[in-house]
Amino acid sequence: MKNQLLTKAGSYLIIVFALIVLLLGSCKKEGDDEEEQSGNGYKITFKVDGDLKEFADIDFPPHGSFTDDGKQYGGAFIATGRSSSIGFQVYDTKAIVEKDYNGYVITPTTGRNSLYGAVVSYADGQLSYSTQSITNPTVHVKITEITATSVRGEFSGTLKLQNGTTNITISDGKFYVQLKSAF
Repeated sequence: MKNQLLTKAGSYLIIVFALIVLLLGSCKKEGDDEEEQSGNGYKITFKVDGDLKEFADIDFPPHGSFTDDGKQYGGAFIATGRSSSIGFQVYDTKAIVEKDYNGYVITPTTGRNSLYGAVVSYADGQLSYSTQSITNPTVHVKITEITATSVRGEFSGTLKLQNGTTNITISDGKFYVQLKSAF
């Protein structure tokens, strides 16, 4: 009788322990979100003419960097896959901050040209597209958050095939990239 009670008590303890582990494992911690659940969380997603693309390689995560020489400031953000890549840059004559960088203008100045705005480039296999070759391009790179270790934002644009006439549309672009040393 005493052994049967111990066996039943042991069985109940195992069931209770399993339920506790199951409940604790399924609890969502504060700060958990879709990005944090995909490895290190760094990724770039966007649509090319409606077709979803994602770069989230854990071994080679999407990354970015900032530069400044006191006159020209820039930010570059890139990701590379097996046969495709995405890259975008922002330019200003002031420090890069959280804002929407749009269009692309080269302003001649004494000694050198100043760049303003944004450029988006995308390569798929042997085909390369960019907003840089378009006069008055429709392009936006909006930086929504800059921390000491990462940059987050959105981007879109109409890109032209290099040495061609075909255009593609990049839409719904989102990025969360690790900051690395200057480009």
